[in-house]
Amino acid sequence: MKTTKTSLIILVVVIIIAAVFLVLDQVHAPASSTSTTSSTSATITQSSIPNSNSQFSSTSTIDISTWKTYSNAQPPFSIKYPANLAFSTSTIPTIDGPYLLSLQFPKSIYFSTVLKDEAYVIVTASSTCPAVQQGPIDKGPTTLDINGTTFIENTINDVAAGNRYLTITYDTLANNLCYRITFFDHGANGAALYLGDQNAAKIADTTHDAELSNIEAMTETMVGTFSTDFSTDAGQ
Repeated sequence: MKTTKTSLIILVVVIIIAAVFLVLDQVHAPASSTSTTSSTSATITQSSIPNSNSQFSSTSTIDISTWKTYSNAQPPFSIKYPANLAFSTSTIPTIDGPYLLSLQFPKSIYFSTVLKDEAYVIVTASSTCPAVQQGPIDKGPTTLDINGTTFIENTINDVAAGNRYLTITYDTLANNLCYRITFFDHGANGAALYLGDQNAAKIADTTHDAELSNIEAMTETMVGTFSTDFSTDAGQ
């Protein structure tokens, strides 16, 4: 009996010691490769964006030395724009006319993924500033002073039936008119609608977000060149 009890005591002690070493080993073990992989895949930098002819600006400064100037006689205004924008005759149901100027960002130049948005900059003028349409106002009204001109900015985001709509309006008063510069973007609500691979869809969405942000920055730069302090013949 004494031998049996002694053996049981020794076995219990061995089990306890083994358990202690196992716990200590877990505490001091290095981080697993799973968490490292997760962290790496979640970080998508500019270097991971595919090369394309998309005009992605990595800085907040946009070079306008090659931009053209559009001038309108009545009502008078001028605005600079990237030379590769296309004049458009399309109308947007949520943007009241008449359009004094409508420019489109060509899809093949500004979008490199399966997400090819319809993106426009439209200039209108009316006796009063019309109500902002297309969904609830996401941001605004915000008062901006851009190069000495005061604008009221409103941003509207809307999603419906797999479509995404972004409208940003800039209103300014001059010549007894309300001039409105509208940035309008319409696209699909995510690359997963076209791509079956989840990782590929995420990369496409990230790339598209960067490209859209670039276009928004270019639009605001265009707004900064807007002027009504002149009288000249219409031209391009």
